[in-house]
Formats: sequence, structure tokens, C-alpha cells
Amino acid sequence: MMKTNSQYTTAGKIIAVRLFRLGHIPPAQYSTQILCEKGFPVLVVEFGNAVEPLHYVSGSPSRVRLDAPWVKWLPRQLRPYLLFLNAFFKLSFRFLTQGRPQHLIAHGIQEECLVAMLGTVFRIPFSVHVHEAYEPRELDNFTRVLHSVGSRLLRRARILVFPEKKRAELYYDRYKLNHAYHIVYNCPRLRQKGDGVDHRRRLGLPSNAITMAYLGGIGKMNCLEEAILAMAEFPNLHFLLWGWGRTSYLDSLRSLASQIGVIDRVHFLGQLNQDKWPMLDGCDLSYCVYRPDHLRLKLAATASNKLMEALAAGLPVITRGTEDFKEIVEKYQVGVCLKGLSSSDIVTALRQLLLSPMLRKRMGDNGVRAHRETLNFEHQFQPVLIELSRLVRLPPSPTEAPSHSQMADETSDSYLGTAPT
Repeated sequence: MMKTNSQYTTAGKIIAVRLFRLGHIPPAQYSTQILCEKGFPVLVVEFGNAVEPLHYVSGSPSRVRLDAPWVKWLPRQLRPYLLFLNAFFKLSFRFLTQGRPQHLIAHGIQEECLVAMLGTVFRIPFSVHVHEAYEPRELDNFTRVLHSVGSRLLRRARILVFPEKKRAELYYDRYKLNHAYHIVYNCPRLRQKGDGVDHRRRLGLPSNAITMAYLGGIGKMNCLEEAILAMAEFPNLHFLLWGWGRTSYLDSLRSLASQIGVIDRVHFLGQLNQDKWPMLDGCDLSYCVYRPDHLRLKLAATASNKLMEALAAGLPVITRGTEDFKEIVEKYQVGVCLKGLSSSDIVTALRQLLLSPMLRKRMGDNGVRAHRETLNFEHQFQPVLIELSRLVRLPPSPTEAPSHSQMADETSDSYLGTAPT
């Protein structure tokens, strides 16, 4: 495909800037997909990789990956700074030679600084999707510098999007923001629950086995030791874990499971490279617990893709018992909140779910209904779509591009936050 192909030029586009890969943050991928489906002219620019050469990725959305092969020959501590500046100058050159975009979108700390700089220089409005909340001490030197600057640059954003309310309130208090924001929960796209994989047959489990799913990074912040200890009380419970973890930590979990005699019921299934939905659809319940040792984990609840994916798969959830998790779990009656983070607290929660198949089914059905009605990304993203449609000129394709009134009809109960007083 030719480099001069109009799908890769910047003139008149919405440029979504992403560090590394768009799909590393699912909401970033979902939002750009929806924009393309609605007829918005989107080009994704991925940067930050010092190894691969420049190349163009066709499809929807179209992507350009900026190269910087020379960076790998320089000292490691300098590379983040140079990759950032490389992206700024290469995008600036494209804007000058190919044409000015209509709008810029950022998903992350580095990206928000990059679009704010580009937006200031070229007078382009920009939006920021704030997916994470950090304390400066949790960041490396380069990211700490960007965080101190970028969070204040949010004042210039035309559209601000947060994955949950407490995070928005934190940012508005810290950085004295004063314009409206949108809450877009970290939900999967709208889907139909399927029959799922038969894990009992696939793993050779007994017919009365109950399967509890965990999908995500495997680390100390997820209270997995306590969950394994709790399994000793339930001889028919099998724990299915998909995800990446350090070998030393995985070995420690295996050792613990062996010590208490449940090693044959704790299944480490590796990273899930295939479609996750058949795997989740085939389970009986889901485990979604965070130990709030870091700021972003204290604010994880309604920003948790694990929780929202469980609802979409019709799995009752076991979650942390803090206020933000309860807001979802109790409102929709989709699971059990822990009173604490000990193994005995997990035993109490499991007992409620394991002793009542009818309760599990009712909660699973409630989750599917909540996903279908409100907790899907199409519904959550509609207010942002409406606002972008007021800022961006769509190409002439009336059959694909929805009118403002059509989109407004679809979002009568959407949430739009305002600056906290």
C-alpha cells in the first residue's frame, strides 16, 4: 500500500495517538472502532517502539507506526525522552506536509502531553481519556516528569473522559479542572453470551465441579493466595487462572496450593491468546479482587475490565467490598462483595454462591441484562460521540454518520459529570 494513500494522511482526520499498541488499552481500541463505524475520519498513530521499522497497518482504524531505529543505539535512560520527541517532530512534519487534523485524542500520560503540545503549536482541539491514576512515586523518572506537566495540561482539553467517578473527582481536586467530563466505564463492547467451552470435559474435571475464573495479570495485588487458601473449604471448586505472571510468583502459588492439598484444583492456563469469551462463558463465577496498595488499585472498581467482562459473560462476581465496587455489584445484584481481604472473608462469599445454584443463575442473568442495557461500551461512549460530532466535520456519507438527534435518542440516561464544587 502506498505511503501517499489518503487513509494514512493527517489532513482533516481525528488522530488517536497511542504509546506502543492501540489494543493494549481495550477502551482505546473500542472507542476508535466505534468512531470508524459511525463515519468519523480516524487515523491511529502508534509510537514508542525503537525496534520495528516504520510501517502502515490497513483496516479499521488505519494505523501508522512511527519508527525510531536509531534510538536503540543510545543509552537506555535517554530512550523514552527521545522516542517522545521523535513522535512530536514526526507528527509535526506530517501536519505541515499532509495537512492539519481536526482533532487529537490521547489515551495515557505520554499521549496527553504529546497531543497537548501538538494542539498548542498547531491550534488543534484535543481530548484526553484518563485511564489510570498514579502517585508520582509509582512512576519512573521520565513518566514522573510528564505526569507533573501533563495533568495540568488537561485544563486545555476540549473533552475529558474518566473510567469512574472517584478518579474524576481526584483529578479535578488536584489539578483545579473546571469543565465538564464524561464517565465511560471500562466495559466490553455489546455482545451475546454464548454456550462457552466445556471446561469439565476439556480439563477432565468431575461433573459436579464448579469453575471460578480469573483473567488478567497475576500478581500480589489480586489476593490470589487468599483465594487458594479458601479453596480448602470447597472440594468441588476449581480455580481457572488465565494471564501472565512472574515465574517466581506462579511457583509460590503452586507451592501454596500443594501445601494445602488443592494443587489439582488450581489450573494455571497461561496467557489467553485466543478469544477470551468462550473461556469466560464456560465458567460458573468470576474472581475480581484488588488489594488497594497503589492509588490506581484503590480506584479500580468501576474501571475494572475484569468486573465488566464477568457481567457480559453472565458470571456472578466476587469483588472487594469497598464503596465503589458495591455501587455496581449491589445496584445490579450481580455478585458478592467481600467484607475484608482474608481467606475467611472469601470463604464466606464463596459459600453464598456455591450453596445456591439458583442464586448464581439469577446473578448471572442480572449481569447479562446490565451489560445489554447499560454496561456496554457502545452505550457508555455515546455522550462522547455526541460531543465529538459537534467538533468534527464528518465526510459526506449520510447513510453512515448519525445525526445529533439520532445519537441523543440513544443516550437518554447517559452520565455527564460536571466539575465538583
